[in-house]
Amino acid sequence: SDIVENTPDACDAHNIRFDNFASYLMVTLHVHIDENLTVREAYEITSRVEQNILKLPEIRFVSVIPCPFKEPHAWE
Repeated sequence: SDIVENTPDACDAHNIRFDNFASYLMVTLHVHIDENLTVREAYEITSRVEQNILKLPEIRFVSVIPCPFKEPHAWE
């Protein structure tokens, strides 16, 4: 979740799931993003999260699902 928190405009990684595939991991997770963003902006944010996670050598597949949230940092 540190990777998500360090990605601008993404926060609160949750529903994180790891699956083993041979010697690699596949990761699926949800992140909160501002509900007022466009689809393109949400895609760019989730793509940045995916690229940052894929920097970890044991990870080969990442799926990030954006969850709209009115105030992304309201729980802090």
